[in-house]
Amino acid sequence: MRHARRPVLIWLQQRDGMSNVAGQGSHRPAVAKHLAPAQSNFASIELSDPQRTAEPAGRSYIFGGLGIAAARLARQLAQLAIFIVGARFLGPTEFGIYALVSAIAAIAVVVALAGFNSYILSVRGTPELLSEVLTIAFATGLAVALVGATAAGIVFKVTGQTTIPLLLLLFSIWILIAPIADAQAAILIRQGRLGAAAACEISGELFGIAIALWLLTAGVGAASLVFARIAAQCLQLSCYTFLTGQYPSLRVSKDVVKDVAYFSSTVLSARILGNIRDSFSTFIIGAFLGAASVGFFRASQRLLGSVHELLSEPARAITWLHLRKVTSPHGDPSGPAATADMQRALEWMVPLLLALAAPTYLGIAIMSEELLGLLLGDAWRPAAPVVTLLALASLLLAPAVFSEPMLGLTGKMRYMPRISLFNTVVAIALILPASQVDVIHVAWAQVASGFVIFATTIWLHTRVLGLDWRRIAARCIFLLPVLLGMAVLALIVRDEAIARGAAPFVTLLVTAIPAALLYLTGVAVLRARDFPVLIRSLKGG
Repeated sequence: MRHARRPVLIWLQQRDGMSNVAGQGSHRPAVAKHLAPAQSNFASIELSDPQRTAEPAGRSYIFGGLGIAAARLARQLAQLAIFIVGARFLGPTEFGIYALVSAIAAIAVVVALAGFNSYILSVRGTPELLSEVLTIAFATGLAVALVGATAAGIVFKVTGQTTIPLLLLLFSIWILIAPIADAQAAILIRQGRLGAAAACEISGELFGIAIALWLLTAGVGAASLVFARIAAQCLQLSCYTFLTGQYPSLRVSKDVVKDVAYFSSTVLSARILGNIRDSFSTFIIGAFLGAASVGFFRASQRLLGSVHELLSEPARAITWLHLRKVTSPHGDPSGPAATADMQRALEWMVPLLLALAAPTYLGIAIMSEELLGLLLGDAWRPAAPVVTLLALASLLLAPAVFSEPMLGLTGKMRYMPRISLFNTVVAIALILPASQVDVIHVAWAQVASGFVIFATTIWLHTRVLGLDWRRIAARCIFLLPVLLGMAVLALIVRDEAIARGAAPFVTLLVTAIPAALLYLTGVAVLRARDFPVLIRSLKGG
């Protein structure tokens, strides 16, 4: 039997049901005992154990998805605020140095997190098991943090300068805390205390903003932003731990380590490749075009990244919940009946996501200069063309949000690392020659990479999952004339406002309001008949 081709928890079920490991105590998750044969698919597992609180009867599944996404949304908004304040105080060059080190830390923290939160939310188990996972999370964070601290020492020894080594050392402290805080947050969500999890996250981020403002105004520089992350993470970890009452265990079973390692290996490779693809542009721009260009590009990327997270996180959570609901009655989650139900679900989910994402990204593309001037200051206006191009690239990535839930539901997650590797190689091949010219050409390379990712997403959905994207696309066609009308109106109003010498905020306001009204009216007129179906679907009906 080839475990690499099977969903993780099927493998766990077989181990729990078929093996009798010496020394295996009551802490081991007896997965097989709790699942009927028809439920032996990773994504269809119900989390009913002492650490999980049942949702009130009759509650729509969508509220669960939005609750899970609430903390993520708060984090993005808070980090965007810190980013805006930091960019204003630091300027393009110093912010570019911070962005380079931050990109390295982002890859390191992906390794340190290692999918522990997904494991906690997916596997059945006792509090003892969760304590062991917390210990593994702390050990992983400590190992990655030690590597970061060692790298800081080497950079200081070789270069003799202090800025980059100090940032590396501070990021190592953050990396030490992040995995166990993320795991504690997952335990809180597992207990059904979504509001408490969101409150902890928001409190930490607000505390981080206060620390960042205090240190930036005191002249601490780029290190202020890392201190803010550390402060926010420490407060969040304290709140999570107080509420969960869960602490790391002094003893960890080898079987738990193997289970966690196997689970993490199925998701970590794809996440790392995706992060490398996103960060490679930052590294290559720093190597060929200098810190100021890094600052312009990274600021644009961060702005669009926040918007992407705000749209994709709720969409991903709702996709998991809704597709699991419509496919769970079928014995074979990848069979024709389940595929047909998944097809019907995607025929309203994709248009809904695009109806939200397309006008958002199009509006950012049109108003990029005004947004940068308003948010970051006039020094950042040269980045406007980069923001415009990255907004178009982000729109092309929207359908990829649905891939991971569908692959997980059908037991085909093995395709995710392969697709991520292909997309990463193509992106690097496109960005390398563009980096020899200027940052705008790198942004164009990101657009080209977006088209490749869009094409591989459609291939994955059609060839691997058996979906008919012609029918899905036909449901999205109505957006084209509405978006075209919105864009034309926005350009006319914007040019008129600029000609009259309006301030950036006034230009943004008088452009966005009529364009939004035109868009909403057009969608309401063209798709009014779909609203009852959409409302029933969102209610889980």
